[in-house]
Amino acid sequence: EAHGLFRRWPVIALESHVVGSWQAKLQAFLMSLVQFCRLLLNGRVDVVHLHASAGASFWRKTWFALLAFAGYWWLYPVLWLLPLATWYQLVTRIRNIAEHAVVPDNDDPLRNTRTTLAIAVGGAGGFVANWLRMPLAWMLGSCLFTTVAAFGGMRIGMRVRLRQGMIIILGVLLGSGFTPDLVQRLGQWAVSLGFVTAMTVVGAMSCYFWLRRFTDWNKPTCYFAAMPGGLNDMTILGGAMGGEERCIALAHALRILTVVMTIPIWYRLVNGAQTSVLSMGHEATGNDWKDYAVLIACGVIGAAVGRALRLPASFMMGPMIFSAAAHLAGLTNSKPPGELVAAAQVVVGA
Repeated sequence: EAHGLFRRWPVIALESHVVGSWQAKLQAFLMSLVQFCRLLLNGRVDVVHLHASAGASFWRKTWFALLAFAGYWWLYPVLWLLPLATWYQLVTRIRNIAEHAVVPDNDDPLRNTRTTLAIAVGGAGGFVANWLRMPLAWMLGSCLFTTVAAFGGMRIGMRVRLRQGMIIILGVLLGSGFTPDLVQRLGQWAVSLGFVTAMTVVGAMSCYFWLRRFTDWNKPTCYFAAMPGGLNDMTILGGAMGGEERCIALAHALRILTVVMTIPIWYRLVNGAQTSVLSMGHEATGNDWKDYAVLIACGVIGAAVGRALRLPASFMMGPMIFSAAAHLAGLTNSKPPGELVAAAQVVVGA
């Protein structure tokens, strides 16, 4: 103004920042924004010059730039104030629930993870594995993609209750494989079953002595890390018996990852196996609401009974036993829908 610029040209300066409290700063910003909208509405703006710096100044001036570029003063209240007071609150709430950002405070990083992100990454992996016609595709792909993402520094994980619910579905699916014909053929597999049992015992004991020889873990840690069983069950029991929970969990996680990442690939590359659980949903089984009611009852009651009896891997063993009994009794011959099984495999694999 000292050089006569404002007197020679119709230049209007709007002050969007003042020194003071945050209330005063906010008031100055809103007042200048209202004045700018009024000028736009009256068609009195030909050129806009913004003097901005880093930080908050940049974001304040961004609103002026956007309004000047659009030329419509009403965009700010319509696209910002109105959504802020209406649907934005609903969207934020749904997002918080989906990402579990509103759970009670907990310092354990394993309980404050991004379940939604894990499902998205696992689902993408399952889709790729299913496209490649891999056996156990949705679990294999989910396991592989989420493992790579975790090693890459991405904070992903899975809520325990969601995983338990999906394990129930897989338990019902496994139980549906028990048929009268299968029971009649068990006698033919006696030798094979005996060999598998002996191999399991020998493998577990060999693993125990190997861990004792080449690690500094104590006896309870080596024992529960070597014994076959559910990851959660072995970790909890091992910790209660004086073992190191992290070591036990790491050993079982490595075992699960190795099995899931090698056996399906072997069957695909060597035996040419091509399976997809999604094809289950298109089989003409004649399922009706009674069949699905039986399956749901097997899952809910089986999980409750398995937990009450403290069965190992109760959320899988209980529903599997009840589902097997229902199928052997002829109550149903149906299976869970393929899409639901695929979703369960993604969650368990993640």
